[in-house]
Amino acid sequence: MARYFHFSSLHNAFLSTRARAAARTSAFACAYVLAFTWAGPCAAQAPAAPPGASAPALPASASPISAGWGSAQWQALLDATRHGAGAAGFEFKWAFFTDVARARVAGLSGLGNRSQVQRAAHLVAAPRAIRQQLANLFLAGSVSKPVPFTNSQGVNGWVVVELVRRLPGTRLVPGPEFEAAAVRYVSQGLLPPPEALLADPAERARAAYWNARTPEQVAAVPAGLSANVEYGNFSTPLLHAILENKIDLARALVARGANVNQCGVWGCPIKTGTDATTEERALEWVGWLLTEGARVDAIEPRHYSASITPLTSAMQQGYARVAQRLVEAGAPVDGVPGERQTPIEAAASFGKRELVEWLMGRGASVLPFDDRSEQPAPMMHGNLYAAAASTKDKAFAAWAEQTMVAAAQQSPRYVFDAHIEQGGRRYPLADGSTLKLKAAPWNLVLTLKPGQSQGVTLGASLSKDWQDEVRRGDRRNPLFRPFSSAAMAEPPKPEASELFIGSACSADAKADDT
Repeated sequence: MARYFHFSSLHNAFLSTRARAAARTSAFACAYVLAFTWAGPCAAQAPAAPPGASAPALPASASPISAGWGSAQWQALLDATRHGAGAAGFEFKWAFFTDVARARVAGLSGLGNRSQVQRAAHLVAAPRAIRQQLANLFLAGSVSKPVPFTNSQGVNGWVVVELVRRLPGTRLVPGPEFEAAAVRYVSQGLLPPPEALLADPAERARAAYWNARTPEQVAAVPAGLSANVEYGNFSTPLLHAILENKIDLARALVARGANVNQCGVWGCPIKTGTDATTEERALEWVGWLLTEGARVDAIEPRHYSASITPLTSAMQQGYARVAQRLVEAGAPVDGVPGERQTPIEAAASFGKRELVEWLMGRGASVLPFDDRSEQPAPMMHGNLYAAAASTKDKAFAAWAEQTMVAAAQQSPRYVFDAHIEQGGRRYPLADGSTLKLKAAPWNLVLTLKPGQSQGVTLGASLSKDWQDEVRRGDRRNPLFRPFSSAAMAEPPKPEASELFIGSACSADAKADDT
């Protein structure tokens, strides 16, 4: 029976460049829409008790654990909760695994019904071990990667967190409700006791800079309290000033030693500056931060929102003049390793073809990278075509496809040799040719060029129609979807006859059908 093969390195330009050898059996289509909001410190700030002030009577929420707490202790708890709360509440699940393989499966498929839904009014009300994971989850149903964790019994393992939904943020004000919550947080280990907060220089610095809302108040912060603290919400004093568009406050913080390259949950300072609501403001922030030594290639891989460069952020905003300023300052047009989206993908995903071409004119590659643009499983790595296709602009997607194909044809990354061996003879393979073999064992030999070829995709079918689909670029054919694959756990024995084969699509099949 005839078997029709197609092997191509060219279409890998649209997909991951990792080696693959499998028939494609299913397909997925995923789209992510991400919206961020931020709320700064509450306007109503309770003043700290002056030195030597007498402690007021214990509040109605007093308990044995809070006996002896005075105004300074309650204020320390209020400040710690405020800077650690973040801007949202959460409904979530989390589970502990001693087997990392099971944890990884849960990180891909979710926790299902194995865990109960819990609720936290803000980050401080959530377990400390998972606060960073919650801060990184935005869409309902999104799941964290496994995180090393030691449980209360001293057992080492991994935790996985799944977001059920985000809730509106809670405003924190002094009063019986907060006092009762604070007692609970301390008793549960969610907050340090107030004596520890007051004795810890880092905690005192967090409280001092959180409450310093003007340049004068920043200057009045006691000497020895560093401006390079990270708040409990994974932000910093400088990032808060930039988010609030208070450049005078930011200057005062830098004068107190704030590091312009210290990043946080919303990004590095210069990336956060490019997120300004107008391009004029973004230019002001970027210009000033560059003069203060800000790096144009900085990312913060701990946080989803922070793992893009300033140039990628400028592409998302459509700020061409900001992009020009960053490139002039040395910003890498292809992004950096570990970045979740390259500048050219960002421009394409927002339908800005003129910015895509602007980046190409400055040397940006239209081919994908293995060390950046990682997408949520099972999407593997992003690329220009996928970004353009996400806009639903068919003409733009077609242009992106043609542009990538042309680049791939010229690239040594997608070159390999192939031939078939049978009975001591070697048969070279050429695209579109037909080769007749004896009904006897034979070997397909693929040779990748050291230092050049990065991967090859192999598919097979008993139907010539299947190969015709591949040759004409029919996107319904699962060969074009590397995350829709089947593969043996190990290579077959030499005498084995396993072969994965594909079938041609039916006339009414759609590109997103399984």
